[in-house]
Amino acid sequence: MENKITIPHVPFFFIRHGETDWNKFQQALCYQDDTPLNETGLLQATNVREQINLLGITKIYASPLVRAQQTAEIINNLLQVPLELHVGLREVTHRLLAPAFIEILQPLHTTLIVSHGNVYRLLVSLLDAQTTELKAKNCGVYFFRPPTKDSGQWTVHAVNL
Repeated sequence: MENKITIPHVPFFFIRHGETDWNKFQQALCYQDDTPLNETGLLQATNVREQINLLGITKIYASPLVRAQQTAEIINNLLQVPLELHVGLREVTHRLLAPAFIEILQPLHTTLIVSHGNVYRLLVSLLDAQTTELKAKNCGVYFFRPPTKDSGQWTVHAVNL
């Protein structure tokens, strides 16, 4: 099946930000809500950075919203790689997502994207990616693999480290 959007065929890792009080109480956020991580979210980000250290990440892109930025900065305290905030990784619509990923994905880097559950869902849908994880967990790590010769479809795998 052909992709619904075209982004560079470069593998990348994705993490949804740590928990916020809004997530904890299952309240919806919109892209303008700039809610920080709660205590659990700070702990999740601290714990996941040890696992991320094993993946060979060379660059991090994060949403500029505080919950994603905090998660990325906590992870990068250990990794010490270039970290850039990208407005295209906010809680966005599909038409804004492809241009952001065209800018972000570079074959010379092992990229980690720290963003939001809505961005994860949009990516899975718009790439028509095969996955068993339709909803990203807070600080869950996901590997997006581009289509191969054997499979013309993106795949997404939860990374269990």
